[in-house]
Amino acid sequence: MRRKRHRPIFVRNCDYCGTQLQTNEPGSDSYVITNEHKIFCRIHIPGQEPIKDCLEDYSRSKKNVRNEKLRQEKANEEKKEISKKEKEKIIKKFDDYLFELKQKQRRLRASK
Repeated sequence: MRRKRHRPIFVRNCDYCGTQLQTNEPGSDSYVITNEHKIFCRIHIPGQEPIKDCLEDYSRSKKNVRNEKLRQEKANEEKKEISKKEKEKIIKKFDDYLFELKQKQRRLRASK
């Protein structure tokens, strides 16, 4: 009598939520692998919305991070522009102050 050949079971964790997925299970469509070799859960019934879709959640969070970085960069640029204007104002005030000091020194020298 022939023995049943042992088939190894390959288990990987979802890269987003961490649940264990069997990748060589017959008829298992409960996961998606991206071109970056990341594996994500996708539990769904054909013809309906997925019950759990970690790939979509991952892509949304990645877009949010990109948008947040862009917002921060714009805010930093605005701060730099504001600081340049403030520096110009301070330099102008400093120049005026130095001019007044020189005028004072000239007056004092002339009065002696």
